[in-house]
Amino acid sequence: MNAAGLILAAGAGTRFGEQTKQLADLRGKPLLQHAVDTMNAALERVVVVLGHDADAIRAAIDFGDAAVVICEQWAQGQGYSLRAGVAVLADADAIAITLGDQPFITPEVITGALVQLEGYDAVRALYDGAPGHPVVLSRTVMDAVPELGGDAGARELLARFNVHRWEAGGLASAVDVDTPDELARLDQRPSGAAIAAGEAAPEAALTERATAPDDGPSAAAFQAGNAAPEAALTAAPDPDPEATAG
Repeated sequence: MNAAGLILAAGAGTRFGEQTKQLADLRGKPLLQHAVDTMNAALERVVVVLGHDADAIRAAIDFGDAAVVICEQWAQGQGYSLRAGVAVLADADAIAITLGDQPFITPEVITGALVQLEGYDAVRALYDGAPGHPVVLSRTVMDAVPELGGDAGARELLARFNVHRWEAGGLASAVDVDTPDELARLDQRPSGAAIAAGEAAPEAALTERATAPDDGPSAAAFQAGNAAPEAALTAAPDPDPEATAG
């Protein structure tokens, strides 16, 4: 599978205050750096969409091999960022989407979600039944992204397709950061890597409970083509089929 990663990080994060949220420090590095490092560890091809304060972010973040795309219409809604990123990845078979303010997503949950795509149009990771990221889009869904009107985002898009909702809480924490107080509290929480490694129970994370699979494909195995669907995490039964995204 020709899979790529897409990080949406263009918003202003107005609830965070005057500081640029993407550059706020968490455990010694900027918040966005956590998301970039995770996606780069999971996939060889990565695109990061920036908008608000893009120059300062580009100067502060080590993007590695990830490409940066500037969405000039970022203030009009996340749907514009989605379209900007998908346009650059038009030749990919599938894309895994994460957000720049979710530092405890792991490479394992990204590659695991991609493996779960077989037989579906899209995959939505769940954390104790609550929708989160990554969201994986197949080629079929990607082709429909340019048709989205206004600031419509993933919710409107996924409502039209066959979406597999996959319980993934044992591999990561989907907690995001909206305010400085939330960021400060994260220092007391186990990282996504600690949860995935079995060093911290999901109950200790902000996402309270999830099934903890023990044999998901590693990022290295996925990139090497050694992770078959049978080796993926056993998916929990899909909850209510109502599309959810954000």
